[in-house]
Amino acid sequence: MLNFSMQKSFYFILIFSISLFSCNNDDENQDNNNSSELIADSNQSSIQNTAFEQQNYEIPKELVYNKQKGDFLYDKFYPIGWSREGKFAYIIENADEGSGYYWFEIIVKDIVNSKIVWSWKPEESEEGDLKSTWESNYKLFAEKLNNSEIIQIKQFELKPTKSTFKGNDYKFKIETATVADQDYGFEVIKEITINISSPELGNKEIYNIKNESGSMTLGAILSGYLQSPDDDRIIVILKQERFGYEGPPNVISFELINSDLSRGFKKDEDS
Repeated sequence: MLNFSMQKSFYFILIFSISLFSCNNDDENQDNNNSSELIADSNQSSIQNTAFEQQNYEIPKELVYNKQKGDFLYDKFYPIGWSREGKFAYIIENADEGSGYYWFEIIVKDIVNSKIVWSWKPEESEEGDLKSTWESNYKLFAEKLNNSEIIQIKQFELKPTKSTFKGNDYKFKIETATVADQDYGFEVIKEITINISSPELGNKEIYNIKNESGSMTLGAILSGYLQSPDDDRIIVILKQERFGYEGPPNVISFELINSDLSRGFKKDEDS
């Protein structure tokens, strides 16, 4: 009887221990599951915090790229902002050369592949200015800018053609070749080349264009560049002066050239 009683007690203790271990294991698994869920929630929250949020946009401020003094007409440049994926939005007001029309265009450009994502112009009219055009078409503008996830920058900085980024020094250089215009006799630009050089990285050509006869481009200089706040992508601003449609005043215009500060550089020994 004693042996049988002891045997029963032994089996009872064994079963109790197994049950207790099983409960503790379940609690630990539950705790691990809870921890995993907390980590997942934390990661999801982190992703959500960096996700794009719908923007309300203000009328952008003009960025002065032209400091050349004189009696000129000039295109006005109003940068709006960047997306994290490399899109850039801006407005251009083209100079009116006597037509009497108001010229306006808003553009979203993909800097990565140099393609226009979206652009819009109003119908030709003698009426209009930046404020009225922005306000009367704001719903459309906000929709398209949000679709491209453009984050507005209130104050753009035009960086100089000699600068430093992440410990590397950069110098932007423009070269032009001219030819005498056959009709007017004065020199016009037939070719423009822009290079970026860095003692640490090497050199790269970012722009080359050969103007056709009759382009009437009289001068070209680099105004500086804009840099994305999220990476090393840049937009170089090329300022050009061309002969006016019916003679003076001449017209100052700009061209935006896409590049970056890390890829495509070659040192002399790599050439």
